[in-house]
Amino acid sequence: MVWTDTMGSLGNVQGPAVREAERKEKDKQRKAMERSNAKDIAELDSYIHHITSLHHETIAGIDWPAVARRPAPEAPEVDLSRSERIRTQLAHHEPGFVQWLLGRGRQTRDALDRALHVARQLGHREILATLTPYQQSFEQWELEQAAVYGVHNKDDAAILSVIRGHQTLTRQHKLARGLGISVFEGQIQAVLSVHDQSIVPDFQFKFTPSGKLTEVKMPRERHMAIYRAYVGSAALKVASDLFRTIPVKELVVTCIAPFMDAGTDVEDELPVLSVEFDRDRMMMLDMARTDPVAGLKLFKVAEAFHPVQGFARIVPIVDIPVRMAI
Repeated sequence: MVWTDTMGSLGNVQGPAVREAERKEKDKQRKAMERSNAKDIAELDSYIHHITSLHHETIAGIDWPAVARRPAPEAPEVDLSRSERIRTQLAHHEPGFVQWLLGRGRQTRDALDRALHVARQLGHREILATLTPYQQSFEQWELEQAAVYGVHNKDDAAILSVIRGHQTLTRQHKLARGLGISVFEGQIQAVLSVHDQSIVPDFQFKFTPSGKLTEVKMPRERHMAIYRAYVGSAALKVASDLFRTIPVKELVVTCIAPFMDAGTDVEDELPVLSVEFDRDRMMMLDMARTDPVAGLKLFKVAEAFHPVQGFARIVPIVDIPVRMAI
């Protein structure tokens, strides 16, 4: 009897305690599942936002008037007062050279090159330490001024060289699979090989009646709408960067996408979007608040898009060159 009464008392005490522990454990699991669900939803939303807002990030533009006004770097003065030997050597090797170093001669580019040549031959480290940085900065200034002249005069090679040197588009993996730039008579055309539809997830999340988060197939209409926004955002990004690099009034961006030929099962890249961008209109846009699909409607656009079927082949505004740079 003592044993039975004792166990009965323990059971009465443990029952509520066990139930409370189970309740707390279930509440803990529920909160963990909610955190996990929220994380999954946030990650998916963040990814979709990223690929449809590529144009939100703008680069710092080149201020060409400021570059054109930039003066040449001032030549340094080399103190030779402590070394008569150096003065004698240099004066003997290159008449008038000492006067140049002291700032009393005509400091031309040829004179600078001769000065460095003489200093290297005679092993004058102090002179080299002074003149070498100046030579480097002077060469950079010359390149800048050559670029200003070339861009101002619509020199195709100069424009393409500037684009190559400043563009960062090819380092952005989510932007596209490839980028080509063509410059003809000062007119810029970019051809962007966009990713195929697999860049957009084929699923979305949905809560079951029990509150569990599950993956379901994304509706075709939503999938194609996101893909269209991605392509439009990529085109806007390319145009935005190019306008901020080269001061042209107009440029064309054509997007090509992979298509599978049903008859041959061979994949080919076909033009699906072509836009002629106007500089003034583009630069007035608040890119961070511009919807990519709506934003493109402000410009001349060649596009054939169906909400379910997606993109179809179009005729580009400008013919795509056979050979392109970058």
